[in-house]
Amino acid sequence: MKTIKKIELYKIYIICGLILGMLFSLVIPVRTTPDEPLHLAQAYAVSDYMMGSDVVIAGGVAERSDDYTYYNRTNRYNWNDYKAYWETIDDPIVNDEMVNAGQRKIDNLYPYFIASLGITLGRALHFGPWLTLNLGRLCNLVMFVILMAFALKLIPIGKELLFVILMLPMTIQQSMSYSYDVMVISFSILETGIFLWLDYSENIALKKQVIAIAIMTILAGFIFPIKGHAYFLLFLLPIYSALHLFTGDKKDSIWKAIKILVLTLIVLIIAAWIFIVLHPNILPSKMGYVDWAQKDGFTVTYLLHHPWTFIKVMGATFTYQFGADFVSTLVGTSLGFMDIPIPDIFSYAFLALLVMSAFRTESDNIFLTRRNKLFFAGINLLTVIAICAGMLLTWTPIDQFYVNGIQGRYFIPVMFMILILLNNDHVKISSQVRARLPYFAAGLDILVPVFILGFAYVTT
Repeated sequence: MKTIKKIELYKIYIICGLILGMLFSLVIPVRTTPDEPLHLAQAYAVSDYMMGSDVVIAGGVAERSDDYTYYNRTNRYNWNDYKAYWETIDDPIVNDEMVNAGQRKIDNLYPYFIASLGITLGRALHFGPWLTLNLGRLCNLVMFVILMAFALKLIPIGKELLFVILMLPMTIQQSMSYSYDVMVISFSILETGIFLWLDYSENIALKKQVIAIAIMTILAGFIFPIKGHAYFLLFLLPIYSALHLFTGDKKDSIWKAIKILVLTLIVLIIAAWIFIVLHPNILPSKMGYVDWAQKDGFTVTYLLHHPWTFIKVMGATFTYQFGADFVSTLVGTSLGFMDIPIPDIFSYAFLALLVMSAFRTESDNIFLTRRNKLFFAGINLLTVIAICAGMLLTWTPIDQFYVNGIQGRYFIPVMFMILILLNNDHVKISSQVRARLPYFAAGLDILVPVFILGFAYVTT
């Protein structure tokens, strides 16, 4: 009797990632994910350049009139809206006059290059708005799935955990959107996968190690300018791998990386504080400004002169912001512009799957060392602080006692490094149970579009 060959997890992910991404795109229309109108306009700006029509109309990005007016809305859809939306799938382009899309062009456009390929293809073939705009989404989805499948194949530990993270409804929503989260999440996870592959594999050729470290550095470099440099500590992964390459001692290199991290941060903080105190006029003394609240905001200068305020605000943030709303925007029970509610049971189920998939089994022979756990914990803690600090400077009025605007999806890029810390020798689960967890996660995802459409139908 022939035995059934076990399908590798990365191959299963390719199927699930593409199918679920396209299903989510049907029930979460273009421009209805967080800040997608802005991100779509930036991808369109890159497409304009490719099409030889790199123009700015009245200070804004130029789009075809039909593309700009096509379901340009951000509120939740009811059943009639969905029917009308799907009926436009094969609509042709009628008005291709370039108009102001109401969005300014930003400086860093490279995160939108892949999505712009789909838009450019649709425009070149004179496709209608639905096909053109969803081709851009599809290009992002395909890139994301390819990179994450490679990470799943490469990573030597926590494959089930990574699969469950990739199956979170929020991860799937962002993977098929125009957001730069597509690049941030995929590049961060791929870099982590390469790092662990280098650290736990034996007898890797020197050439492959050098190439892998170079790729990690490039990935970290692409991520660095995004989200206010919040993920800059990912540069420590290639630094650690390079130290190991030159010293040949993994234990010695990890401690050197940790020492470099701590000493660099201490020196930079002390030097910056002394410099600002001695030269108080070197930075603008006026307060920042938070557009959405129309109030004064925090600045680096203010925080350097009032360090205790920064500590109190951060403490209050961890107390008030990391609760139910944080979980819902991490797992994805608040989809769209956080206006598509999914039952809380999905949050509980995915949280359970995340925790269980991080645990070790009796048959595991690869696990995180204490030094690697300490290294990851340091990166995680400082990245969380960096994300909060970025939102403090850009999104928080000065009269608010905690950081405003924290969303769980900001932490997906480092979620694997956070949860893999649960991998320990004291709590173990059955290998058969852990092997089934990815299938449970994919099964839950199939129910999400069903619930969205059912909710839209009964509330129409």
